[in-house]
Amino acid sequence: MMGAGKNDAVALVRLRESCDLEIEAETLIKCLAKTYPWRWDWKAKKVSDGVFLVNFPSTARINEAAVYDWVPLKGGNITVNVRVWNDDAMAVGKLSVVWIRAKGVPKSMKNYHGLCEVGSTIGYLQAVDMELMSKTGLVRLKVAVVDHTKIPRWTKLTTPDLMVFRIFFEVEEVVENGWAKDEDELSQGYEEWMDFQQEEEESREAKKAKTNEEGVAKNQLCASTRTRIAAEERDTALKEQEAANILMYSKNVNKDKSGNMEEEVGSASVNGEGEKLRGKSC
Repeated sequence: MMGAGKNDAVALVRLRESCDLEIEAETLIKCLAKTYPWRWDWKAKKVSDGVFLVNFPSTARINEAAVYDWVPLKGGNITVNVRVWNDDAMAVGKLSVVWIRAKGVPKSMKNYHGLCEVGSTIGYLQAVDMELMSKTGLVRLKVAVVDHTKIPRWTKLTTPDLMVFRIFFEVEEVVENGWAKDEDELSQGYEEWMDFQQEEEESREAKKAKTNEEGVAKNQLCASTRTRIAAEERDTALKEQEAANILMYSKNVNKDKSGNMEEEVGSASVNGEGEKLRGKSC
């Protein structure tokens, strides 16, 4: 998924109103490449006029551009606002968190699990002030709600023994105000973001498959090369052995010839001495 990986992230890039809002993604990419020469394969998807989803090398790189409210790009009359775009950017809103006081809670429900049930009648329970309850008997709950101004003044609570009680609520403290996007913001970019994710996922899978194919081919090539080298080494060893055998054979032949010649010379010498001795005797 685009933006999920450690080597890339996605930014929401908005053009300033004074710019040509009808420019296409290709023009924006060229200007980004000139402004940020990061040796990066830029990709952009147009969400609407003047609004783009753009892949960056990392969130840190996005933050570099997001330091300024508006960044003038090189290569055109384009000024942009850059912000990180992630799963949180697709949220339609965030709940408010408040501390409330609850009155009218029966004793049978004044335990942790019972108070969790009380808090869940108006929102998502975050915490129970058990210390206050154990000391004073007062019920204080921390809950998350869509709109704390619309918390009902009272609601009905049914206990495990099927008794029905009326519980009254009072907002004590607003810890965090929530928010909600309007319909225009929700419709802008959501489907394009999902398409962008799908395209990047398909692109990543294609690259992975290609890398695997290249790895297999490389391994096959290496195996073939190893086989060829082994065959060449074997042939070289056989030739060297053959040359050594021929040399040894030649040495043995020469040695035999030298021995025969020495025997012939020795026989001739013995015969000559014998003839001399016989001559002297006569």
